[in-house]
Amino acid sequence: MDTPSRFSDPHFPIAGWSTRLLILALMGILFLTLYPFRLTFHADLPANSSPFLLGGWDKGAGGFDNFLNVLLFVPFGFAIAEKLRERGKSWTVTLIWALTSGALLSYGIEFLQLYIPTRSSGWEDVVTNTAGSIMGFVLFDACGETILQMLSAGERALEKLLQWPRANVAIPVYFALWLAVSVPLQMQTRLSNWNPDSLLVVGNDIPTEPSTAWSGQLFRLQIWDRALPADLPPKLATGEPPGDTPGLLADYDFSGHAQLADRRKFLPDLSWKSAMPSHGDPPYLTLDGKSWLLSKEPVANLVASLQRTNQFTVRVVCKPAVIEGSDGHIVGVWERSGPLELSIRQEDTNLIFFFRNPLSAPGSDLELNVQGIFEPDQIRDILFSYDGSSATLYLDGKRVNRAYHLGPGTALRRPFRDVSSDELDAYNDTYYFLAFFTGGILIGVCVRGMIRQRNLATLSFAGLGLSILPALLLELVLVSVSGRAFSFAYPILSVLLAMGGSLWINAEGLFDRL
Repeated sequence: MDTPSRFSDPHFPIAGWSTRLLILALMGILFLTLYPFRLTFHADLPANSSPFLLGGWDKGAGGFDNFLNVLLFVPFGFAIAEKLRERGKSWTVTLIWALTSGALLSYGIEFLQLYIPTRSSGWEDVVTNTAGSIMGFVLFDACGETILQMLSAGERALEKLLQWPRANVAIPVYFALWLAVSVPLQMQTRLSNWNPDSLLVVGNDIPTEPSTAWSGQLFRLQIWDRALPADLPPKLATGEPPGDTPGLLADYDFSGHAQLADRRKFLPDLSWKSAMPSHGDPPYLTLDGKSWLLSKEPVANLVASLQRTNQFTVRVVCKPAVIEGSDGHIVGVWERSGPLELSIRQEDTNLIFFFRNPLSAPGSDLELNVQGIFEPDQIRDILFSYDGSSATLYLDGKRVNRAYHLGPGTALRRPFRDVSSDELDAYNDTYYFLAFFTGGILIGVCVRGMIRQRNLATLSFAGLGLSILPALLLELVLVSVSGRAFSFAYPILSVLLAMGGSLWINAEGLFDRL
């Protein structure tokens, strides 16, 4: 039986947050559980097991993971409880709704996670998520009024701040601060910490460590000081000569007579660090895992060129001699008094690529690890291209669909928690969300005070019009710092987020009328 509730009184001063909280809770849950939203429609389940059974119970989640699963659904349960209590639903009915909706939402998410390769699914998450939804209901019942009073007080203060003409200053200042913060964040993606005293190493990384030597055949090593256009790697893979390709600095042709000399004469000759392999000098370079090559002099000119453009491309054509159990470095740029600047490594069938910048300091996991690249007796044409922000891998001339984007979001995350190459897109999207969804909230509050009739079109156009210039300016700032090409994808994302923020802050009543 429904019972009257003070939250259902339209004149109650703190009513009107349930829709906003519910939208925000659902956005957070879906982003944190289903990102990167790529379904494969293939579930790796035990034999004779139905996907509707979620693969069983043995997920192996630890206590901290279970705690996070509970915490994730607390806002959802809180919002459900507020929404139902506003409508006069009883305590019992509200509890049943919080339990049922939390369980169904969690089950649907766990089912979809079966088809996302980077996710794992199990009934434990359904249980912990449902417990979180119930805890959200309990939190609302215990102190919901106090929390809503605080939210309403904050909203009233924001409305006062953004009254015209103060909003004419507050909103530009807000976006200007984000632009100012973005510069030092994006600077951390530059190759600023490379050492000109570094050496080029072929067949190893640190020349004093034989355990990391690589065995196999090398045919070509080329280095550019810029990212290559997408149409060039397929041409190079078919054997087309590089010619005077813009930015080509070094070209070692290991199948020719002058195997150890750079045909461009930009980098120094290579020399054997240990004895030359015993099989002599065949028409191609063969490394036996005990011998490797080292530049006779530091490659200071290479380091200077790459730091100037903040871009590079490295191409290696090779055939490994060992697959299973291998762990060797094919090519590296090594700082003699410190760490690696760049490394291309084989680990079993996997290809691992690393380059140094302030973000890839110890404690981070910014290696690009691509599985299943190497096969027995298979020549591989490997090309890495870095445009100052994003790295792209081409294998035998074909682009490998693996995202590696370094942006201000990665730099923003770095002080708080170790970063991982598998989550780079998430950091980037979170950064734009914080900047422009929040900016959209400010715009929405400002419009609320200026325009009496608030509707979907008005709020959408307000978010669009007032965010388009900051979105374009931010893209220009990031392009100028990183050196990458301009992309309209990021301004479009920024504007959409600002429109979403403007709509969200006015969601109460607005969406009820739709």
